Amino acid sequence: MTEPAYKCRRFAAYMAEPRHIHKFVYISPSYTLSMQTVEIATGADWPKISEISGRSGYEDYINRIGPSYLDNGQVFVWKDGTEIRGFLKLEYLPDNSAWLSGLRVDPDFRRMSIGSELTSAAIEYAANSGKEYVRMLIHDGNVKSSGLALKLGFSAVSRFAFFEGIPAGESMNDEMISSGEEIQYLNLGWTFIRYSYVDSVPARYLRYERDGIAITVSGHDYQIIVPDDHISLSGEGFTCMEVHGSIPDYLEGLLDRDFDYASVFQKKI
Repeated sequence: MTEPAYKCRRFAAYMAEPRHIHKFVYISPSYTLSMQTVEIATGADWPKISEISGRSGYEDYINRIGPSYLDNGQVFVWKDGTEIRGFLKLEYLPDNSAWLSGLRVDPDFRRMSIGSELTSAAIEYAANSGKEYVRMLIHDGNVKSSGLALKLGFSAVSRFAFFEGIPAGESMNDEMISSGEEIQYLNLGWTFIRYSYVDSVPARYLRYERDGIAITVSGHDYQIIVPDDHISLSGEGFTCMEVHGSIPDYLEGLLDRDFDYASVFQKKI
């Protein structure tokens, strides 16, 4: 589950955050002499989470966010005794689903099924919380993560193209766009809900150029709903577009060089 650098500017204010009053402990099925568990992280775990994130080899947006990374949703840590060897984040979305991101494993402890066990623990936790689906976003080039997702029962349900920068235009009436019926998933800022739940979030439509239509929930991250034959992107944030077949040729040249295509993987729980 890889994410580009500017994910640290993601918008998360409209996520439904869980409240938990009990301690969650998931016993690793592979533990031997020491007790291997998956637990919910606390503030005291941040230094080790920060260290692993910095050494994981992925773009380190987590350390750019800092300790507040622990504030939204739940971060699960895989422990060998008292030592943290990996972590994963779980967040709840408005369409009764859960979102997984930021899977990181200490490079010295890979190939120990830590990623698989973290994901399984988070799925179990979401299921016990009454969630219907769990999803994650995986870059097309991340074969290892997509393989893990398929092994755990996920399937790719939608593919997106990503462009750095956002469009300019005029706001439209806050209403469903007829052509939006083809759109399956809506971007909330590096998390995606079913588009049919668009009325559950404060979405705003934007007409750009002549006939193009985009939608945003955060004001920083946009999704193209109806493409025009031209678009200019600038500033912070990102723009994405759900891909059905191929994207228009003029958009190919605007793809983000580090994070061009990724798929939403989903599992019913």
